[in-house]
Amino acid sequence: FPELNYKLTLIVEGSSVTLTCSSDANPAPEYTWFKENNNQPLSREAQLVFSSIKSSDSGEYLCKAENDLGKPTYKWISIDVKYPPKLPSVSVSPSAEIVEGSSVTLTCSSDANPAANYTWYKEDEDSPTASGQIFNINNTSPEHSGHYICIAQNTRGRHNSTVHLTVLEGKLHPHLFTFIVNCCCEDSYFVFICFLLFCGGSFDDVFSDLFKRASL
Repeated sequence: FPELNYKLTLIVEGSSVTLTCSSDANPAPEYTWFKENNNQPLSREAQLVFSSIKSSDSGEYLCKAENDLGKPTYKWISIDVKYPPKLPSVSVSPSAEIVEGSSVTLTCSSDANPAANYTWYKEDEDSPTASGQIFNINNTSPEHSGHYICIAQNTRGRHNSTVHLTVLEGKLHPHLFTFIVNCCCEDSYFVFICFLLFCGGSFDDVFSDLFKRASL
């Protein structure tokens, strides 16, 4: 009966990789290569060659050896392709435009092998702002506005993405303003307050106006 032998070393994306099945048998065996969950043969030779291996080539491969004198012999080979981080995806919750005093969460994710480490920087700052896949900012202020850069890095390389955060100063968010007006449009002075805040006024302006009206 055929016996299978194989050798594997560190596999890096883009490199040339050859998987070899060998067997001591007479007559010489025929070889067939398969990938897990795929019944279509990849090769009918002793060698399975990847001229430039991709991350998607990771997985389990089966070599089948058989001749006319015995049952087929099978051997599984595992391939783990190492590769640098892909372009990170950055999301902001609840929104990339928020009102000062609220909280915001920035999340960064990247496909990488080995898994990536994440570091956050703010534009024009040399020191990291945070580390880790999730970056929370509580009690935001206008100074938190700006571009944030997420760097994903592993032993094979690095990649980064940028997101812009806007913190509105002392004004109602446009969506909140619309909601309030729709719900409370019967109170003309309440609408005036919302309009004042939305169009550039501050809370101090509103309280000053309320004081004047109370003095009349």
